[in-house]
Amino acid sequence: MRGGYLRDKLWIRPVPSVYSPEQIRLYLSKVGWKDIPEDVTRIPRSIELVEKLIRHHLLTFPWDNVGMHYTEDHHMDVSPQGVYDLLVRGGQGSYCFGQNTVLLGILRGLGYRAYSGAARTNQNWDRLDAPIDYVSHTHMVVFVQPDDESNLTYVVDVGFGSGGLVRPIPLVAGEDSMVMGIGPTEVHRLIRAPLPQSSLSAFAVDLRFATTDRLVATSLSSNGPSGQELWTLQSWTGTKADVGTHANGPWKLIYSFSELEFFPFDATDGSFVVAKSTAGLFASQVLCAKLFEDEEGKLYRKTLYGNEVKKHVDGEVEVIRTLHSELDRVRALREIFGLKIEDKAVEHIKGRLPAFQT
Repeated sequence: MRGGYLRDKLWIRPVPSVYSPEQIRLYLSKVGWKDIPEDVTRIPRSIELVEKLIRHHLLTFPWDNVGMHYTEDHHMDVSPQGVYDLLVRGGQGSYCFGQNTVLLGILRGLGYRAYSGAARTNQNWDRLDAPIDYVSHTHMVVFVQPDDESNLTYVVDVGFGSGGLVRPIPLVAGEDSMVMGIGPTEVHRLIRAPLPQSSLSAFAVDLRFATTDRLVATSLSSNGPSGQELWTLQSWTGTKADVGTHANGPWKLIYSFSELEFFPFDATDGSFVVAKSTAGLFASQVLCAKLFEDEEGKLYRKTLYGNEVKKHVDGEVEVIRTLHSELDRVRALREIFGLKIEDKAVEHIKGRLPAFQT
C-alpha cells in the first residue's frame, strides 16, 4: 500500500465517534452507500473504501458559504451535531469546518483511526501572477490511517471546494504523493517546505515552481532542516493536451499544514473568524461547488462564483448560467446544486458585500 507516515511514525489511537451508529447508517444511506450492515464497524476498512466514501460525500453535499449570506443570523454552524443535521437531515452544504467535521465523525464511527489538523490557505492559490498570501488557520484537513495493522497515513479533505482534493493523498513529499483530481487534467501533490515568509528559512522559495528534487529549504545554519517545514498541498491543472507534462509545473500552492491536532473548539473559533469577517473572499462572494458524474462515471465540477455558474470538465471551463439578480442566484443554488433554499432568502443578503446591486 502506498502511503507516508506521521512524524516519528506515530500511530493514531482509536477515538469514539461523536455520532451514534444510527447516525452513521443514516449518513451512509444519504450518500448512496449500498448494503449497509447493522454494525457499521463491520464494513472492511481500507484506503479504497476511504476513497469511495470521499467520492460519495462530494457527489452528495455541496461546498458553500450560503449560510453566511442567505440566513437571518448569518451563522455557519460547524458543531458536530449541528452540521450533521444541516447536511444529512437538512439537505444543505457547508464549508471546510463543517464538511470535514462530519467526515471525521463518520470515519471514526466506521472504526478508522483519524484526527483533524489545521491549515493556512494561500488566498492567491489560483493566480500564478499574484504573490503567495497566507491567511491564519482557517482551513481544516483530516489525517487517517486506514489499515488496522499499519500506521501508513493519508490526508483527506472534502472541504476545500473548487480545485481541492477529491481522493486521499499519501502523507509523503514529492512524486510519490501525486494523486489525480476530478480527472487527468487535475493533479495534486504534497511537498515539505517552510512558509515563504518564515523568519527561520535561509532564502525565499517560490513553491509554485519548486521541482521534486528540491522540495525542502535549508535553515539559517545551513547544516540541516530548520524545523519550520510544513506539508504543502499543490495542484497542477491543464488541458487534455497537457496531460503528462505536470512535472514541469507550474504548481499552484493551495495550503500548508502541520501535524498538530485541531479540535472541535478550534474549528468553531476558525469558522467564527471566517463567517464574521468583513473582508476576504468568503465575505465578498457567495460561493458554491459540487462534484457530479456523467453516465460513464467520470467526475466533473460545477461552481458558482460572482454572477456565473461554470462547468469544469477535462480541463475545459464552460459558463452554463449567467445570473442577473438575487432570485437568479438562489434558484441556481436550488436547481443546479440541490440546496434547500427558498426564494424569500434573498431578504437576508440585502446590504451585504456580495449582494447584487440593483
